[in-house]
Amino acid sequence: MIRKQIDFHSEEIKEIRTLYQQAFPKNEQTNLTWLFDNLHKGIIYGYYQEEKLIGFTIICIHHQIVSILYLAVKEEYRNCGYGSHILEDLSKEYASNRIMLDIEQIKECKNKEQRIKRKQFYLRNGFQETGGKARPECDAGCGKRHGAGK
Repeated sequence: MIRKQIDFHSEEIKEIRTLYQQAFPKNEQTNLTWLFDNLHKGIIYGYYQEEKLIGFTIICIHHQIVSILYLAVKEEYRNCGYGSHILEDLSKEYASNRIMLDIEQIKECKNKEQRIKRKQFYLRNGFQETGGKARPECDAGCGKRHGAGK
């Protein structure tokens, strides 16, 4: 699988934006134009296999912290190890940084099983719970909350 940094105003962003809108509910989506054009804080990586988009990640870097804002794999490629590969790639690329992400609390809700699976996925991939509650907003101004780290 190949990692490619994607320019926010390129043609390639259309397919990534479609996956972003499919993978994340509206209440979890942020204003990407604000993140990329106003703050200049975000980086988008597309992950490709034989020129086909497999997934993407959007990260925000501030000082020595890499915050994973979004990570998505196309539905037809899920449960094939691609998400783990993306996390491994980020860990290698940013080996000298601390990598953080935020997941939902596990509580009684419609998608409780999905939340449990998501947490297990990150724990299997070397992330650890920080024991803290998510802060209201990232210090980098990315508008996201962060609460788990590697």
